[in-house]
Amino acid sequence: MKNKRISILGSTGSIGRNVLKIVASFPGHFTVVGLSAGWNIELLREQIETFAPRIVSVADEETAVRLKALLPVTRGTEIVWGSAGNEQVASVPEADLVVSAIVGAACCHQGWKGCSPGQQGDSRYGWQGYYARSKKIRGATVAH
Repeated sequence: MKNKRISILGSTGSIGRNVLKIVASFPGHFTVVGLSAGWNIELLREQIETFAPRIVSVADEETAVRLKALLPVTRGTEIVWGSAGNEQVASVPEADLVVSAIVGAACCHQGWKGCSPGQQGDSRYGWQGYYARSKKIRGATVAH
């Protein structure tokens, strides 16, 4: 099986944590390239240490500053924030799969806005139907 590179929006929530449990259960099958979370930077720090993503997004700039202070300088993970940060995590060029596990309309807008042609997207909050037009226009595939 080819190694799937994955970005997860909402990595500190229950769905995001379960996705990461699956990733950890199949070493060599997945590489985490992006994570996003709101304000739970203690858990996000643990996830960064475990999965070494290239980019991470948090809710706001203040939270980003606090997270940076928790990480070793040598870590090399790019830290961004806000909805624009989530879009960056969703649009990491090397991601094969984007899982949006954030609640409400944010999962629709931020999850699909960043998807590039050929990327897969998955959500348990129903953005597949809401953005069916984006799927056709942008060429993204949707995993159920």
